Amino acid sequence: MANLSPASLAVSLVEFASYILELLLSLRFVLKLFSANPATPFVLWVHNTSEPFLDPFQNIFPSVALDHNYIIEFSTVFAVIIYAVAAYLLSSLILALDHNIQSMLTKSRLTTAQKQYQKGNPPKFT
Repeated sequence: MANLSPASLAVSLVEFASYILELLLSLRFVLKLFSANPATPFVLWVHNTSEPFLDPFQNIFPSVALDHNYIIEFSTVFAVIIYAVAAYLLSSLILALDHNIQSMLTKSRLTTAQKQYQKGNPPKFT
């Protein structure tokens, strides 16, 4: 297994959680769109599991019923977009912070090596 940095691991976890959430919300959207029976266990599970993630977005946009059977839940589409953007921004922030930390560590090591060299003790890089 490859040696992952903590930042890479954190980004992978954020992306994985985002994919799972987007899959769950997309399933909800498709099940609502095709008027899946809400009494079946799987549809009930998808609805109950996704509900907490949709609460912040409820009633932002109206749901549209087509032919009284097909329901387009625009709040779910909006939630998928917002969660995807949030995951991207969080991953970018983690990578940017990691880059800054690595840069500071590199500068610190170079400064220490320069001081050792000036004292006549050549640094040992490993």
